[in-house]
Amino acid sequence: GHHRDGDEAAALKAELAVYRDRGYRLFKIKVGADSVDRDRRRVEAALAVAGGGAALAVDGNGSPDRAITFARLEALASYKLAW
Repeated sequence: GHHRDGDEAAALKAELAVYRDRGYRLFKIKVGADSVDRDRRRVEAALAVAGGGAALAVDGNGSPDRAITFARLEALASYKLAW
């Protein structure tokens, strides 16, 4: 679930679908490298494969500091992600 150029949503869905087809049921993607809107698009693309927030975690290590990371996580709270 790393950041990509181009049609990121399609690439993310394709990547996670490969793992799902191999039997994985829990997924983690990166967030925080750009805007909150981009994070939301990434989460929504991943949820299309994962099936629900309980099966998806996000990694905010791309955020420049703790306060920004927590603000982003708060913005994603409605998705009820695993972590």
